[in-house]
Amino acid sequence: MIIGPDFVWIHFPKCGGVSVQSALKKALKDRADVKFDDITDYQRIIWHQNVPQRAAYDPSFDPSGKRIICCIRRLPYWMLSRVHFEAEQPPGFYTGTREMLVSGNFYERNGRINKADTYMRMYARPKVDYWVRTENLAQDLVTAFSLLPNELVLEKENATGASYIKSLDFWFTPRELAMLYEANPLWAEIEARVYGDLLSVK
Repeated sequence: MIIGPDFVWIHFPKCGGVSVQSALKKALKDRADVKFDDITDYQRIIWHQNVPQRAAYDPSFDPSGKRIICCIRRLPYWMLSRVHFEAEQPPGFYTGTREMLVSGNFYERNGRINKADTYMRMYARPKVDYWVRTENLAQDLVTAFSLLPNELVLEKENATGASYIKSLDFWFTPRELAMLYEANPLWAEIEARVYGDLLSVK
């Protein structure tokens, strides 16, 4: 999480958050009124908290009147990144079944099954005022944080190390891709609003 006097940026996992945090630390380095979570402190992992979780964790946190900013990613690409990221983590749970993939379900590193829409519900409520598209980080960050384009230096960091095919038509038939969106209606609704459409394959 990044907290400023008039904004709160929420770190939605697997949506380019480490790159965003690094870029904004440089762009806002002279802003003493902007506070960044320490994403290297593994004794106190708080950087993926949503607004209610932070309020419960830190009673001094007050988001009243602040814009809520959060990154978002196209659902099928998020799913592929998430399942391959989790498969890399010890003890190395496999990526799951096709039925899990097309319904938006995936294994967490502890073996528990989670769902894409559960994550979206966690970060989209209370209402996000500005969504930063992972596929369009530079432009959206400049707009969201009122920066000049030359103030933002964006580098790709913390990418999933697993090598996997990124092409959607390798993983999904047209019907399976539609099923993924149908099984995650909140994500589908927000993605359609933010991007203007949902993805499809031939």
